[in-house]
Amino acid sequence: MFQDQRFATPARVMLMLDSMRHADPLLPERRRVQILDAARACFAARGLSQTTIEDICAEARVSPGALYRYFASKAEIVAALAHEAHAEADALIALDDDPATVLDALARNALGQNAMFNVALWAEASHDPPLAGALAQRDARNQTTLSTLVGSVDVARLLIVALDGLAQRRALNHLDFETACSQFSEFAHTLLGVTRPDAAESRTR
Repeated sequence: MFQDQRFATPARVMLMLDSMRHADPLLPERRRVQILDAARACFAARGLSQTTIEDICAEARVSPGALYRYFASKAEIVAALAHEAHAEADALIALDDDPATVLDALARNALGQNAMFNVALWAEASHDPPLAGALAQRDARNQTTLSTLVGSVDVARLLIVALDGLAQRRALNHLDFETACSQFSEFAHTLLGVTRPDAAESRTR
């Protein structure tokens, strides 16, 4: 009883209230991003099935208890990363009306750190039917969104296939980032009948 009364003293209550008032309002979002970044790195390095919650906690430098405040399971982390990647693609498409500009931005986004994560997702989907179905739905949404930009479902499908192939080569360390982006840009601009600015400049020299 004495211990309970001691911890409930007015001074301690005031101290707790003061710390709550001065808490960082952005900390929850920063911590969430920290966990997602750590998970992405772990999945890219070890694969989804081989990565544990403990691995993610170690990479993010948080305790399991802290992680579970934001995500109930590894599957929830995977879903959050997939949703984040799709939202990033949607945002990039909405940035500009020029297909060439948007496609270059999409390539740099898809062939960076997301490349390793996506390859890990595909590998896991080969023996996880629910995940395979979710990825198929994601690809269908991406294709629909991209087709509104380039004006053709078939062209959108070819662009997605090209990005997927380059992402796999990136994950296998067969291509560096800039080379992969350049190859996609050349393919996309040729497919759309658009001259790349750097190519046009080189021909005028």
